[in-house]
Amino acid sequence: MRILLLGLLSIAASAFATMHEPPDTRSWEQTTADFVARVGRHANDGYHDGLHLKELDAKRAAAFLIPFLAKNRPYGLRLKAIGALGWSSFHEAIPALSTIALDATDNEEIRAEALNPGLRYMKNPDAVKTATALAADKSVSIRSGAYWVLSGHGTDAAIEVLSARLCASDTPLIEQLIFALTLSKHPRAGKVIFEHVDFSALPHNERHFQAYSIAMEHYRIPEAQQNMLFLAQQPEWPLSCFYALRYFSAFPREDVAPALIAYIEANKPLTDLYETVSEFIKSPKVGDETKSKLSAFIASGQVKKPEPFFSE
Repeated sequence: MRILLLGLLSIAASAFATMHEPPDTRSWEQTTADFVARVGRHANDGYHDGLHLKELDAKRAAAFLIPFLAKNRPYGLRLKAIGALGWSSFHEAIPALSTIALDATDNEEIRAEALNPGLRYMKNPDAVKTATALAADKSVSIRSGAYWVLSGHGTDAAIEVLSARLCASDTPLIEQLIFALTLSKHPRAGKVIFEHVDFSALPHNERHFQAYSIAMEHYRIPEAQQNMLFLAQQPEWPLSCFYALRYFSAFPREDVAPALIAYIEANKPLTDLYETVSEFIKSPKVGDETKSKLSAFIASGQVKKPEPFFSE
């Protein structure tokens, strides 16, 4: 089954890698030959070959790639074709990818891949329709793929399906459902997570608490403060603690300050908590002694103002 972290970071990682590689100067003939031979630095995921073929000739690329989805094609080439078509959003492939995903007689991994990355980035109602039909599938990997399609579209209809799945308590995929809703960027997603995830029942591990803390930090749900205070006070789960402390930049509180100070002292120097520290220093809800300690962190460089992401 696809690792969750890939579901979260795959686009960014691929884009980052592409930015730091030399331009792809392969000809059409070279690229198609590489695709079939599955050679080169990116032999199996299809991302680079699909992207380059689309740049060379989008219509011709779709006609070349779609036949590799057929059941009688080699397994590895089917997977690579799904990646090539999905990552580069070849809308011409939506019917074929949907057919694969819905075909209970096909290979389970192929079906899951047809959803993610296959249909995930298509921005098409037909992709949402297919994912909705499979959101309650008996296969965990297929349900997971469906959730990421719905997340990628982020429409009202997609969010309703994800919300319903949270209510259905899909225990093996609660973490992924939280992340899928968070990454949907839908304005109601944070509220949905807060209302339908029983925080007290979450498994006490970093994966689940991190998913929850990232969601609440992103959407800044005020009602989650007690849950986030608990996470801010758990240094044994450092990522969850970190995102909880970032969350409190919107809700500075004196009772959070000991956890914030302890985290800074254990992880200096820091830039990603500059906003939190600055808001605590400005807040009337934080005591003068705490403000003095936090100001000293900035003065000493233990907490630094972040540099712009892109600099000259």
